Amino acid sequence: MDDDQDRAFKRLYDASMMMIRSYDLIADLLEALPLSIMIPRFADPEDWESRDALPAIIQARKAAGDEPVSHELRALVDRMLLDWLTCYEMGCLCDMAGPAPWRTDAMVAATLRVTVTLNRAAVQLVRESGEEQ
Repeated sequence: MDDDQDRAFKRLYDASMMMIRSYDLIADLLEALPLSIMIPRFADPEDWESRDALPAIIQARKAAGDEPVSHELRALVDRMLLDWLTCYEMGCLCDMAGPAPWRTDAMVAATLRVTVTLNRAAVQLVRESGEEQ
């Protein structure tokens, strides 16, 4: 493998680790919702299994629509989960077609959107929880 290929696969690995770490943050937020949505947890990123995570995120996206929260919070959660699915799909494309720079850049961009949206959702959840008290 030449240096360019090494860098491309390193970038893909880093983007994949970002996606997996964001999955853990998503799990925390989903559990904090009024009707806690539980998704599988993985003790170590190396133990992460897409065959468990992917259907869990898809199901969580459906379940989140029934949460007794504001429309704004439901929309943030939906966008967060959709961006995570986008990142996952780009990772699959990298596996099939190779880690071209634009594919790994798209993975990173989607993961960054997940993080930003997750933070906004967490703030909104705290606001709404405070309003109930």
